[in-house]
This record gives sequence, C-alpha cells and structure tokens, in this order.
Amino acid sequence: MIDEHFDSFQQVYDERFQAKYGYWRPIVEQSVAAFLKCGDLQEGFARVRCPNCKHEMFVAFSCKQRCTCPSCHQKRTLLTAMHVAEDVCFAVAHRQVVLTIPKRLRVHTRFDRKLLGELSSCAWTCLKAKAQRLLRREDVVPGMIGAIQTHGELLHWHPHIHVLITCGAYTSEGDFLELPQFDMERLLDVWQDEVDPLCCPECGGQMKVVSFIEPPQADLIEEILKHCGLWQASSPRAPPDVEGLVLELDAAYSANSIGSPDQADESQELTYIDIDPFLESF
Repeated sequence: MIDEHFDSFQQVYDERFQAKYGYWRPIVEQSVAAFLKCGDLQEGFARVRCPNCKHEMFVAFSCKQRCTCPSCHQKRTLLTAMHVAEDVCFAVAHRQVVLTIPKRLRVHTRFDRKLLGELSSCAWTCLKAKAQRLLRREDVVPGMIGAIQTHGELLHWHPHIHVLITCGAYTSEGDFLELPQFDMERLLDVWQDEVDPLCCPECGGQMKVVSFIEPPQADLIEEILKHCGLWQASSPRAPPDVEGLVLELDAAYSANSIGSPDQADESQELTYIDIDPFLESF
C-alpha cells in the first residue's frame, strides 16, 4: 500500500491534511524510503558462510527504524527494554505512571513538537517534587525514565508520557530511601497545577461553565457582547462594481469566434443578471 500510494499521498498532503495533522516533516519521506528498502536483497545484503560445511545464505539489510517499520520497531523495543532492565535500573522497586494532557492542549504539540520536550521536563519536575515531599527532604532525587507516545488506542493524536520511576529516591551518598504509599490523587493535583484553565485569575478560585451561548441565539449574543463592551459591528460587503468590469477578448480567439477580424479589437462588456431570470430562460 505504501509503495503504490505514498507518492500520491505526499502530493495532496498540504491541501488535504496539513491543517489537521501539522506540516509535512522531511523525516517522514526519509523514513518511508528506508522502510521500503528494508529486507530487500536488491538494496544490499550480508553474505554469510559456514566455515565447516561451506553453507551460504544472504541476509538483507534492515532499516533499524522505530514506528514506521513494524519488524524493526519490535526488535528495537525488545532491545531497549533489555537495556533498561539490565544496564540502567538498579535493583529497587519501580512503578509505572502515565501522564496525559487535556484535549485542548494536545493540538499545540502537533504543530510544535518542541513542546513534547517541555512536557517531559514538567513530568520530571512534578515527580521529583512529589518524591521530595513524601520523604520530607529536598536533597534526594528519584530515578526516572520517560517515553513520549503521541498516539492513542484509536491511532489518533494523543500525546502522553509513560514514566518508569523508582518507588523511592537516592541521597547524594547513594543511599536509597523507600517512599511511603504513593498518593496518586495528590500527584494528579500537582500535575494539573502546570496550568488550570478554570483557575480564576482574580481570586484563584475554581471557575465553572454556567452556560453555552451558541449562534442560533444571535440577538442574545449581540446583547451580551455589547453589555461587556466586546461587540464589533460588521457591515455587509457591497456587491461587485459591474460597470467597471470589462472583458478584453484575446485577439486571436476573437478573430476565430467572431465573424469579422475588425470585431476582434472591440471590447465586450460583461452582463450580470439575477439567477432566477437566468434559469427561466432555459
């Protein structure tokens, strides 16, 4: 499917998909090109021979990519998991935490991918502060690994962070202090405090949606906005000035379509009529 339709998809992307899914990133074309060569012997291979029986076989090169290539992605996932378990994590208790953001904020990360890095920094700041508060020490640091995932179960845009964090924190001397019970509700409150769109800017109270004023209530909308000094009157656009519109016919075209060459130099005025008389003429 990608081999047959990717070029067409790329040609129409800006017009049909950019507004919803963000600008076309050059890495996409590079990734797809590498995927289409993955496992293809015509793109090169390793020649393998048994020194004893002289048996030979060819092993095609892989693209070694994540996400685009399901085969290479699965291999990278397993190797990364082994590396984390065997070489990165200490032999202490860990737990997983998943941090998400509201739907209204997700669209910003689609068009500005740098915000995903900022989201990771917020996650680290939040979880470190949580561990320090529980241990009542500001000189301890937990261990944490965060992985950004940008899609949900339905393959829609849903940026979130999967976090693997130690159930405790380390002192500067290397001692590990276990955390008491992890209060997820308190962690949620801290995470939601990076920004709260319903926090009152005047008193800090929790604001609530009290009503929805939608376009069918045009008079009410105008009345409310005028009362608040936010109404901006707009005047309807005037119809086009047909008297000044003159169509200059191409001389060669006019000479062929109009009987006399002398008529080719004459300008033809455009005539505008209402749609109803126009349709009645048929």
